[in-house]
Amino acid sequence: MNDKDPDIDAHLKSSIDQMVSESKAGHGNSLMNAPISDLEVQCTFGKGSNTPGPDGISAQLVDKPDRDYMHRCLELLWNRAWADGHFIRDWKMENRVVIPKAGKDDYNECSSYRTISITSCLGKRSEYISSQRLITFLESVNFDHYQFAYIKEYYTSLITSSGNNQEEHNYWKSCWCCFL
Repeated sequence: MNDKDPDIDAHLKSSIDQMVSESKAGHGNSLMNAPISDLEVQCTFGKGSNTPGPDGISAQLVDKPDRDYMHRCLELLWNRAWADGHFIRDWKMENRVVIPKAGKDDYNECSSYRTISITSCLGKRSEYISSQRLITFLESVNFDHYQFAYIKEYYTSLITSSGNNQEEHNYWKSCWCCFL
């Protein structure tokens, strides 16, 4: 159930744009410090796999019960964690599965396998809200156009094929990374 409502998306964008404007006006960083909104919680429904993580909670378990009741529960949970500045420990846990790649000659090599990590759907949805806020904030401050994280349709492997001109070469020689 991944119903996309354009009115919700437009209203969410409007709410985020308002927070960005307030932040730029010097009222603190209201975008990143604001409580998680009803719209942000609503946008998480229908996201994720039905394979449960270590906590045993699947996306279906969150999406199928009474939507209003679940919405209120998630909003309370996520706002408490957000306000306290904590990412719940159980959301960091993962079930990791190692799967052999088909057609490999030597299965004694690590490169003959790939891993899949199944994490908590509640943690993934909370991270989705955080990342959407971070993306919006970075776009609002015209974050460096040479960076590749958190920009729609860009990914880190583009860095290796981004060109050979001297300006880019000098830029990447002094590149810094930040992992959140």
